[in-house]
Amino acid sequence: LRVGNQWVLYYCATETPQGGHHVVKAVTSPDLIHWSNPRIVFRASQTGTFGGPTESPFVVARDNKYYLFVCTNAPYNTSAAYVSDDPFSFDIAHTVMTFPAHGAEVVHAGDRWYVSSCGWEQGGLYLADLNWDDKT
Repeated sequence: LRVGNQWVLYYCATETPQGGHHVVKAVTSPDLIHWSNPRIVFRASQTGTFGGPTESPFVVARDNKYYLFVCTNAPYNTSAAYVSDDPFSFDIAHTVMTFPAHGAEVVHAGDRWYVSSCGWEQGGLYLADLNWDDKT
């Protein structure tokens, strides 16, 4: 994602390599070669040392808002979206929706939006229309 004059890369992690809260971290770069130190941009309430509710983070900028999509893994084929005015600060209190998808990514093509779903034993990669409710 491009934010201002920097690129932002989001990834799932735990607070420390030894475990802790499941989080989404971000690093920034002006040139895609030199990267900043990571910062936590979303913290789930769950803890652990393996895949958790912050898997496959994907951020979309739309109408001066940022939407973080993550796979919650509760159950496996469930994702959630969170909204924020700040691409470096998302909160579970600002959940927009949960929906049936795993590893969701958003595609904007022309005037249409799509959300993908894929994963183990899902039988392929799927696309569905994504319709925005501008009241959120």
